[in-house]
Amino acid sequence: MTVQIEEKIIINGEKYVLLSQPLEPFLKLLDKDLKLIPFGSHCWRGYVGTWEIMNNVLYLVHLKLQYDKKDEDKLTPLLLDEVIYQATWYTGELRVPFGKQYERTSYYHPLHEKEMIFTVVKGLVTNHKIIENDEPVYDEEDDKLPF
Repeated sequence: MTVQIEEKIIINGEKYVLLSQPLEPFLKLLDKDLKLIPFGSHCWRGYVGTWEIMNNVLYLVHLKLQYDKKDEDKLTPLLLDEVIYQATWYTGELRVPFGKQYERTSYYHPLHEKEMIFTVVKGLVTNHKIIENDEPVYDEEDDKLPF
């Protein structure tokens, strides 16, 4: 399985990786059967977004997507150039890793020494915290092949 391209987020002018996918609920609102076209094995979801938190509000500031022309009408709200969208559709957590990256533990979520966790309700950041992750212990004995 190929490592997937992560979303990006800008916080206080700094760019970070965003492990969450806040566009997903909006795509389901547009059409629950909408299928975007993967960019390749590195991006099965068919889009890459750049987000920004400004004044405790989550915005979608850039979006690249690949779609079938028959779905263009459904996607019209997202195809306008130079438009910044307030992400009022999103309620959930945003996970933003930073600091030293430990060995990749999955094909999508690399483990870092710290994560910023933002709680978002209808596009408004209502809380944030920083958590520290323990460095994983790697046991070579557990990783040996049985043959």
